[in-house]
Order: sequence, then structure tokens, then C-alpha cells
Amino acid sequence: MDHPRYEEVRDRLLRFAELEKSPARIHTYRISPISIWNAAALGVTAEEILKFLEANSRYGLPKSVLEKVTTWHKRYGALVLERLKTGRHAGKLAIVARDAGCSPMPRKRNRSRRTSPRSSRGILGGEEQRGAVKQALTDLEYPVEDLAGYVAGAPLAMSFRAVTRGGIPFQVRQYQIEAVDAFHAGSARGSGVIVLPCGAGRPWSASSR
Repeated sequence: MDHPRYEEVRDRLLRFAELEKSPARIHTYRISPISIWNAAALGVTAEEILKFLEANSRYGLPKSVLEKVTTWHKRYGALVLERLKTGRHAGKLAIVARDAGCSPMPRKRNRSRRTSPRSSRGILGGEEQRGAVKQALTDLEYPVEDLAGYVAGAPLAMSFRAVTRGGIPFQVRQYQIEAVDAFHAGSARGSGVIVLPCGAGRPWSASSR
């Protein structure tokens, strides 16, 4: 914390690393697959991360760190969950590899027993497998970008109070409206979760998941 650029370095680190310990003067951060994937989701490139680490490290970066950051970042978005629109599997969910060379999908064998290129698509047996498959692939360090959207459910009737119990006119706060609008904008591409700090209005975050 005595470093003249402490705040700048801290803010940059938090874009791709997780704060683990923060005693009086020395803070400890951890770089993990999830922290790198979060950075990739924010548009931070692997080159930016490595350049920052190299510029602010007292010693040279180990080769293993370079390789892991590059590999984890490359795998973000390599697999996509989509709902097929055509063909004999139309309507079913499928894991699609954007890059067959960066996929954990097994190789198929043809009749001549020669190994063929990796399959770029895996069909899910049913909707109930969605979460389990995504979790399994995440455990293999292959995060899935879920673009399959939602299945329409039964409508839920609800209404709002005109006046709060304290006698104040009830109204949805502007940041809550912006959060819900951002969620629906994202759900046009797939799925999402609203994350708001404590006291921001849990009913909105819970009902919008």
C-alpha cells in the first residue's frame, strides 16, 4: 500500500485477479481460470494482462504463468450452447465448438478406423442436462457461453403497491430499471444473472434470474 501507484495497480489487478488476503501492507491476489474468463467477458485481452504483469513484476514472469493465462483466455467463448434451428435435431440444445482445435470434445472414428477431425458439435439429450454439462465442461476449464435462451414458462401474476408501508409513494429506482433492461438486452443473446449490492432491491434481482 506504500507504493505510489498502489490504487492504479490495484484497480488494474482486480480486472483479472481475485483478492485473497489484505493485511495492513501486503495484499495477495490470485489468478485463476474464472478470473481470466471474467476479464475476457469484460473485453480485457490476454496481451493486456500479460503486458501489465510484465511491466509491474519485480522479477520475470514464469513461463507457466504466460502459458496458463493465454490458454485460459483462449478457451473463453470457444464452446457455445445453442438451440439448433434446422436439421433432424432442430429444437434441441447443442454444444458447438467455434474452434475445433480448442475443444475437449472427443474424436470420432470412421469405418476405416482412422481418427477423424474432432466433432464441432455435441447434442444434449434433454433440457435437464443443461446445467450438468456446463458444470462438467467448466471443471475441465472449458467455460460454455450459453446462447440457447430460455424456455417460455407459465406467466406469474404480480402487482406493486401504490404506497409503501411508510406512506411513501412506491416507485422502482432508476438503477433497478437499468439493471433489468441490461439483463433483457443480454438475454436476447442467451442467459444472464443480475448482480446488485446489498440493499439494492433483492426482489428485483431474484425475480429476474
